[in-house]
Amino acid sequence: MTALPGGTLGDAPVPIKSARMRERVTVGGRIVAVTYSPATSHPELVVRLSDETGSVLLVFTGRLDVTGLIAGRAVIASGMAGERDGVCAIHNPAYELQPEEAP
Repeated sequence: MTALPGGTLGDAPVPIKSARMRERVTVGGRIVAVTYSPATSHPELVVRLSDETGSVLLVFTGRLDVTGLIAGRAVIASGMAGERDGVCAIHNPAYELQPEEAP
């Protein structure tokens, strides 16, 4: 998992629904849910990122918190698309936090 300074992921984000399994993908959207693993389990943070076409899980193994990844925040993430419980998932993605919108 890597946080990168703005504009360094390289590829322009594609719609989430066009992500193909077992291919590297860059997607963008807004965080709609953040889930923490139970204390009795191995540490894991799961973030659901959604755009107008669908959603993807960003899975941060070994982490219980990642600064800045909160519900409502816009994010661009990049990594290998896979599957988790029938849902598209990217494990330990590189990501960029997008500027927050002015009120």
